[in-house]
Amino acid sequence: MNLIEKIKNPNSILLYHCDNHYSLIGGFRIFEMEGKIYRQILGSRFGQRMKHWIDFEMDWEFYSNKKQK
Repeated sequence: MNLIEKIKNPNSILLYHCDNHYSLIGGFRIFEMEGKIYRQILGSRFGQRMKHWIDFEMDWEFYSNKKQK
């Protein structure tokens, strides 16, 4: 099952982990702007309310590089 299927599944809960903080993932969106495709998840960078659209590719690269160090 991919990430979008997991988010749509009413029987699953997904957490997003950023530095020293966990947040629920409350949604997703995919859109194209100026020829580039963006994939974003709805979460919280701080606090508890899901209010930030987080660019999935940027965070994936950040945490992948961090794990390698």
